[in-house]
Amino acid sequence: MYDHIAEYRKGLMSLSDVDRTIAVYEDVWVPHEQWNRIRNAVETVLRMPPKNQALCLLVAGESGMGKTAMVDRLGRHFGLKEGVNEPCIVILKLRADVEYKKFKMLLFAALTGDMKFSESNITDELMLGAIRALNIRAIVIDEINNLTLATRPDVSKNLALLRALGGSPFHISVIALGNDRAANALASDKQLQRRFENFILNRWAENAEFRSWLSGLQTTLPLKNPSNLTASKELKFILECTHGVTDGIIKLIQRAAIWSIIEGGEAVNLKMLKLGSGAMPPLVRS
Repeated sequence: MYDHIAEYRKGLMSLSDVDRTIAVYEDVWVPHEQWNRIRNAVETVLRMPPKNQALCLLVAGESGMGKTAMVDRLGRHFGLKEGVNEPCIVILKLRADVEYKKFKMLLFAALTGDMKFSESNITDELMLGAIRALNIRAIVIDEINNLTLATRPDVSKNLALLRALGGSPFHISVIALGNDRAANALASDKQLQRRFENFILNRWAENAEFRSWLSGLQTTLPLKNPSNLTASKELKFILECTHGVTDGIIKLIQRAAIWSIIEGGEAVNLKMLKLGSGAMPPLVRS
């Protein structure tokens, strides 16, 4: 029963309509080709022998294209795990405060497994010992574009610090994610910039990759009847309504799914998508 629903979501069908409606809003992860290419590149970086200049990756895209979800998935796949000594990553979510001393302390904390320390304890020897003990091979820096918010001298020192991490004795790869201005954050250090392999998260378009992702997404919807989001009219409406931005697509489909529960059809079609493009639906029919 409910063969159109992913196995791990079928249990939701035993819930009440209200609880299923709430479940529709849960964050779900549906892999796609762009993600697979990035994940494979990260795995390659982790498995590479130490290099004089560690290979780095830059994932850039406008807001709403799923970078934060990717950071979470990278942590699940390759993050530090207790009792496991596989090559791993650590994650630093960069905020607006990127003054050099603050940035250095944040990097040190990330690369030592959040070791408690004072500013006088920040030494290369201590950090190198932690990196080797924990088998850390890369640091993921989310919102790398925030580096541009620092003063010009601090930007230069921050980038020099990242460049030093990539060399001997640390050999740490930087996996940077940011918005469409992320490349600007690295532009002033040409030597560092050359180490980066670039991945651009483009808006979705009408192609096989998008259809495959939509097909996966619709299997996460706890609805009694199958949807067909890849049908010509539905797919065209989704792209026109959301301009191909991931967050907008997910929100539209979630709301359409809830409207289908309220209306009783229990499947997302063009009519439900049009309802979903309007106001947020109620939990129950009023």
